[in-house]
Amino acid sequence: MATVQTRNPVAAAHPITGQFITLARGMEFPDDDPMVTAHAWAFAPDDAPRFPESVAIEAATAEPGKRRYTRRTQPSE
Repeated sequence: MATVQTRNPVAAAHPITGQFITLARGMEFPDDDPMVTAHAWAFAPDDAPRFPESVAIEAATAEPGKRRYTRRTQPSE
């Protein structure tokens, strides 16, 4: 099941209940949700990676056998 996110904040009527619902930017909905099918203009495909492993992470520590150097500036007096 694919998900979509709201593009911008908007208030829209729910297609089944008729009540107005506030949609904040970035809210996720399944693509078969009644709000999405009724107000498709308010949503965009969610292309964000689902798992943290799919995002490159910078190494914060030195690899085994390597040494990291930091240069600290001394405050001027």
